[in-house]
Amino acid sequence: MSRSIPAAIVTALGQEEISPFYAVELNFDGGTIRLWTGFGDRVIDGQTYIGTGSLLSVAGIEEAADLSAKGASLTLSGIDQSIVSIALQEPYQGRSARILFGVTEVNDFVEVFAGLMDTMT
Repeated sequence: MSRSIPAAIVTALGQEEISPFYAVELNFDGGTIRLWTGFGDRVIDGQTYIGTGSLLSVAGIEEAADLSAKGASLTLSGIDQSIVSIALQEPYQGRSARILFGVTEVNDFVEVFAGLMDTMT
């Protein structure tokens, strides 16, 4: 899937020092969990994401030109017990998830993954 990257992000990526981040949106019956790889709260596209710092990692994002299924892996460690409780108590398979990429100095973002939750360990 081709996508455009906002000019502000392209410009920021050309700087000597940058602070890139990922933001994750996971939709459960009991509500949507929004987390990002920075500290404190961050508003992205009108929604508040909770900062997790290094407790959230994102891996395995692949771009494909064909219709093949590609996935991504999220790892949460040392996370608040209320979030773990939601993940353990609610059905998650087939629920929507998306991953955004951005740079902290810029308000724009790029959606790098949109799909359905599959397995949780």
